Amino acid sequence: MEEPVTLLLVLCLAGDAASTMSTVTPTQGVPCPSDCSCVVSQQHVTCEGGLTSIPEGLPTDTRELRLSSNHLPLIGSGCFSNLSHLIALHLTSSQVSLVNPGSFQGLVSLQYLHLDQNRIEQLEEGVFRDLTAVTYLHLANNLISALKPGLFSSMKQLNVLYLNDNQLTEIAARTFQGLTSLRWLYLSQNRISKISPSAFQRSSPLQRLHLDSNSLTNVSADAMRLPNRLTVLNLSNNKIRRLQYNSILRRLKFLIELDLDNTSLEAVSSKAFSRLYRLQVLNLRDNRLDTLYFAKRLKSLAQLRVSGNPWCCDCRLVWLKRWLQDWNETEVERVRCGSPDALSGLTLVEVPVRMWHGPGGGGGGR
Repeated sequence: MEEPVTLLLVLCLAGDAASTMSTVTPTQGVPCPSDCSCVVSQQHVTCEGGLTSIPEGLPTDTRELRLSSNHLPLIGSGCFSNLSHLIALHLTSSQVSLVNPGSFQGLVSLQYLHLDQNRIEQLEEGVFRDLTAVTYLHLANNLISALKPGLFSSMKQLNVLYLNDNQLTEIAARTFQGLTSLRWLYLSQNRISKISPSAFQRSSPLQRLHLDSNSLTNVSADAMRLPNRLTVLNLSNNKIRRLQYNSILRRLKFLIELDLDNTSLEAVSSKAFSRLYRLQVLNLRDNRLDTLYFAKRLKSLAQLRVSGNPWCCDCRLVWLKRWLQDWNETEVERVRCGSPDALSGLTLVEVPVRMWHGPGGGGGGR
């Protein structure tokens, strides 16, 4: 999974090869807890590996705190209240199942919070109330089955939110209310079958949305409404089957990359992509398509991925062969005919010219 590279974490983690471990912080004179190691030059504290409680007496000038790979089922209120300088908090793989409202009280400088790979089933209202400076929140690989409306409403600075690999079945109205800075949202590997038309606020600046590997079947404009400033949308590994003109794509005029790989697509309207003026990458691999026609040329299209479909190699597909030969020679060698029987199994390149009946039709990318 792609994660944004942040300058802050690079600075926190890179370190100086000559840095030494110390048990005393230079600014506060507070001893490093016995179960932890402290790198004073970076104000970096690590307390990992089998702890059953959060150590007391953590240096108050700590900027990065690693508490991963522990046994911390409950994060109680006020655990970090004296760490006002903390910027990054790691609680990955620590068997966390319950996070109390007030757990993050006092973390006024926190920007990066990792709660991934735990056992969290639900998040109480107000649990993130104090995290007004957080820009990156990682909640992947938990057991979260529902998100309460307004859960993230105080997180005005949040840029990146990972909720993939949970047990979400629905995204309710106002779920992402207040996220006025959110740019990347990962909802992959859940069980989502429904997204409320008002799940996102109308002015959402969201650019990248991953909804792959869910249970979506209806992507009509009436069923859901996605932020219209999206540039990347991944819908692969759903059961969409048909893509009509009146779909969620109609409003996505800034979309650059669209992934519809393995979505059981049997039919695509000739106008399904006609408003995607900036589309550069379109992935239609591993579906059930036998023909494809664009009513309007996609002038910006640079990559068209269509292998793994049972194409009917007749005059309607001549344009596709020509386009792939011009723009994607590797792909054209992978695209195979499913019919007619005489051509079944042949690649587009292998089909003799005399077998392409008629002058060809359809619209290409350019």
